[in-house]
Amino acid sequence: MPIKDRYICIYVSGDRVDINVAYNKTESSDEGYLDYLILNVRRRLAMTNNVLFFRDASITGSGVIAQYHVENCNSQTEYGT
Repeated sequence: MPIKDRYICIYVSGDRVDINVAYNKTESSDEGYLDYLILNVRRRLAMTNNVLFFRDASITGSGVIAQYHVENCNSQTEYGT
């Protein structure tokens, strides 16, 4: 029987987040599987490779315009919509 999705919101400072996931068995033959884990984090935007994908779920809505500053760009950097 699957457990319903659980959402937990935590606020951290610093560049590192340690995550531990535990499954508590009720019977010795019980097994548990983790389908997926999603992390949404806020951090400074910086090019570190050829592609940078990002989103900000807090900036949404009809007519909303957002502006972002991306570090480590050069004359070869392009932007898309």
